[in-house]
This record gives sequence, C-alpha cells and structure tokens, in this order.
Amino acid sequence: MLPVEQILRTCQTRSNEFLHQLQILETSDASVVSLIGRYETGRFHEDLFSVLGVHQPERLAKAVVKRRAEFLAGRSLAQAALTVLGKVPEPVSIGPNREPVWPKGIVGSITHSKGRCVVCLSDRIELLIGLDIENVAGGPALDSIFHVALSSDEADLIRQQSVMPQETLATLVFSAKETLFKALFPAVGRFFGFDYAELKSAPSDTTLKLGLTKSLTPELSKGHCFDIGFSVNGGAVLTRLVLPDPRR
Repeated sequence: MLPVEQILRTCQTRSNEFLHQLQILETSDASVVSLIGRYETGRFHEDLFSVLGVHQPERLAKAVVKRRAEFLAGRSLAQAALTVLGKVPEPVSIGPNREPVWPKGIVGSITHSKGRCVVCLSDRIELLIGLDIENVAGGPALDSIFHVALSSDEADLIRQQSVMPQETLATLVFSAKETLFKALFPAVGRFFGFDYAELKSAPSDTTLKLGLTKSLTPELSKGHCFDIGFSVNGGAVLTRLVLPDPRR
C-alpha cells in the first residue's frame, strides 16, 4: 500500500493545485480514514474530471461552476481515501436524494464548504458515518440558524453558556444536526428535520451531545443521545459522528 503522504501528494500534483493542503485527520479506528483539504474554484476546469479520474454525472454537466468544483473536490478526496484504505478508487455517484452512493463494502460521508472539503470512509459496513463542515455564521446566516435550526430551549442554552462564543456554538449545533442526519439517513431512509434532535447541554472541548426529540425507528427512539465530535479551526467548525448501525 502506498504511504498516505504519497497518495495525497500525487492527487494534489495531478490537480494542478486545484486541490491543496491535503492531509489525513486522526481517527480512533484504523478502519476509518478521514481526509481534509482545500480546493480553488478559480482553478477548476472541465479537463480535471478526466485528469483526476472522476466521473461527472450527466445531471451535473449543466450545474454552475461552484457546484461542479465542489463535487470534483469531494469525489477526488473520496477516491484518495479509498486508495488509503487499499481499495480500488471506484466512482462515487449521486443517489436520488443527492447522497453519495459508495462502492460495495464502503460507508462514508463527504462535506464541503467555501473551499474546504472533508471525507470520512470505512470498509466496516456495520458503521454509520456523518460529517459536516461550516464556516462560523454571522449576520443573516446566524439569524437563520437561530430561527430555523434551533429550538427556543437550545437558543436559551446557547445564549446563557460561557464555553464559547454564541455564534460558534450555534454554528456547531447546526453542523452537528447535519452530521446526525447524514449518519442516520441510511438507517432511517427518509428526511427528518432539525426539530428531531436537540442540544442537551453545553459542550465539552471536543464533543457535544444531541438527543432525539422524536422517534425515528424502533432502534432510534426518542431520548436516544449521540456524542458528536467537533473541532473549530480557522473560522470553520467540523463535526463528525461514527457509530454502529442499529439495524445490524
């Protein structure tokens, strides 16, 4: 198996610096690979799909450049992660709900926001994985989080706590709910809203706890809690959840 650094360096070089600052994130499980990097929309061009060996779905051909650039970045990083796992870097297509469709025997999650991209993959199919990255919100975006993504109890808790700035924690809770949705969607099989989960207490340095406010499945019932890992760096928050699939 090639060293991770060589895999990432090759991917970055072939992309003509469209991808850069690629690195591996530490995980507690050797079967879980998480990669992070930056991408430059201004350096995107159509030929990079062929150069990087990424299949561009027909439904994406007429999308705006921003959407095609983030798709290319995510799938390129996903194929690098497959290589790190010792797998053939097969295409990762788009499902009917815009979810990534992983090769057989792989589970994972992809996220991107404003030039940042992260993937997390595993060949342990008994796992569920969720991942989300967001820039810390301010102004109208922060107002929208408070009004759309948070309950009144969550908003009160965020305003009363002193662990971190309100805008950072509000963004973290929004991101954690996105991560929870991505992780649980394969087990639930349907959309569910922000109101299905609620922040239970002020976060620790690296985790925050969300609890289900409504039952999703017999195994994922009201009151079930999830400890979602997070980091805050460079004005962005990253949340991640890896847990056993309750269906297995």
